[in-house]
Order: sequence, then C-alpha cells, then structure tokens
Amino acid sequence: MRVLSVGVAAAISVMAVGAGAQDWEQSLPKKPFSAEYVVTVSGQAMQGMPTMKVATSERALRVDFGAHVAIVQLRPGMAQVSTLMVNDKTYTVQSLPYDSEDLEAYLFMLTPPGGYEAACEEEAVSCEKVGVEDVAGRQAEHWKVEDPTEGMMDSWIDSELGILLMATGGDGSGIEARNISTAASPGSLFKVPGDYTLEGGEAW
Repeated sequence: MRVLSVGVAAAISVMAVGAGAQDWEQSLPKKPFSAEYVVTVSGQAMQGMPTMKVATSERALRVDFGAHVAIVQLRPGMAQVSTLMVNDKTYTVQSLPYDSEDLEAYLFMLTPPGGYEAACEEEAVSCEKVGVEDVAGRQAEHWKVEDPTEGMMDSWIDSELGILLMATGGDGSGIEARNISTAASPGSLFKVPGDYTLEGGEAW
C-alpha cells in the first residue's frame, strides 16, 4: 500500500537496495518508540488520508493504517509481514525480500541501513547535511536529497532515534511525525490477535 506522494516517496527511494535483516535491525531505533505520521500538503494534513500509527520493538515494527495493520518481523533474508484486516478480523502473511518496494511502504520511518550518506552513495543520489534543527521538540539532522527521477526533498532525522521526523517534497507534499513517545509498547502489539482468521496462506 503506497500512501505517500511522489515527492515524499523520494525519501524512501534512497534506501539501500539488497539490505538484509541484520542491516535493518541496525536501522531500528536503539530504544522503542511510537508516533503518529500525518501526510501533509503545504503543511496541512491531507484530507482523506489516514493517520499512520507506528510502533517499534526489538526486530519488529507495527504500522497501523486504520483499516489495516501491518506487523513486520525481521527474519534472515526476508521480512515476514502479517497484514491485519481490522473490519473483518482476518489476516494474511507474506514474506518479502528486503529490496521489495512493497516492504518500503512499511519501513518509511526508518533511516536507510548505513545512514543517508551510505544509501545516497550507493543509489547515486545527491545528499547534503544542512545542519541540526529542532523538529517536534526533538533534535533532528536536516538533509537535502536530490533524486534524478524523483526531484528534490528535505528530510529531518531524529538525532537520537534515527527515525524520520519530517519530510517535504518539491511538490509541496510531506509527512510529519507527531505525538512521539519512547515508552515501550506492549508486546501484544507485534502479534496477530488470537481472534483473527488466516486467509489465503501467503497470498495478499
């Protein structure tokens, strides 16, 4: 599911291709966090777009889109994604390689393995660290990214957690983290509830 605009998707496109589970484990925040992400247009929340609720734990993350929830477990060679359909209490399970575009949509808030500089060098994308600024009450590294096909964008990465706090694209679209917390989330958030029914094996 791609809920991000072309401009914001440029941030995701610089993620290192072919990264493995160990690489993505290093990209997970050193401490658990949770936040809400809002897609914006010219600084205002985009109408009709869900607020994405994100939480991480050791080797796992959860992205809640409202109508469906993705629970991503990091595995050797593949990430296992359980997609919960909230309305009818069913779920599917799929294994996705770490260079999958489908997986990128669920890892959008994580810094690329090795950081922006390494990812930009590998992907032949121009990156410039502008400085350190305050975003949502937290210190953040401000990066300017220029992708030959996607265009210009700015992103702000939390200096402590290494997560995306905000990104804005040349088309005026963006994404912004709100209600950030470093309190541990319950382990049950990263498990499929017992009253959900598996449908279709590993098919979507």
